[in-house]
Amino acid sequence: MDERLPAAPLWRRLCAFGYDLLALIGIWVFITIIAVALNHGPVGAAIVDGEVRVQNWWAQAALYAGLWVATGFYYALSWRYGGQTLGMRPWRLQLERAGAGTIGFGLAWLRYLYATLGLLLAGTGMLYCLVDRDRRALHDTLVDTRMAVLPKRSS
Repeated sequence: MDERLPAAPLWRRLCAFGYDLLALIGIWVFITIIAVALNHGPVGAAIVDGEVRVQNWWAQAALYAGLWVATGFYYALSWRYGGQTLGMRPWRLQLERAGAGTIGFGLAWLRYLYATLGLLLAGTGMLYCLVDRDRRALHDTLVDTRMAVLPKRSS
């Protein structure tokens, strides 16, 4: 792997993830509002005796799957076009691919899938960068990418 730029430490990745959550919450709220409007009320739930109760698990699962797909589009498009999400920009992080070549849309989706699985396993996929000598998370290792720290811009 070309080590032109230093590898990103875990704390920087987590800060960028926190910033990305702010953008994602906006996307999730927008999608949920549309789903609630189309459903004329809570999706897969009903208000019974002043409490929201689940009435249709499939409808709720479909909503959550839609939110996961929308999140994947956010990450995949960001990584594909520019190598950075909104949260990665202020922390000067950029996703790189080993060798010459860009990160394709399919590779970005595969990285997102692996990152999701690593996150579901108590974050072990991300914590892997603490033991990897190249500071790569498990999903980076699996798809042969790395997170680099960009140099500061001079004014």
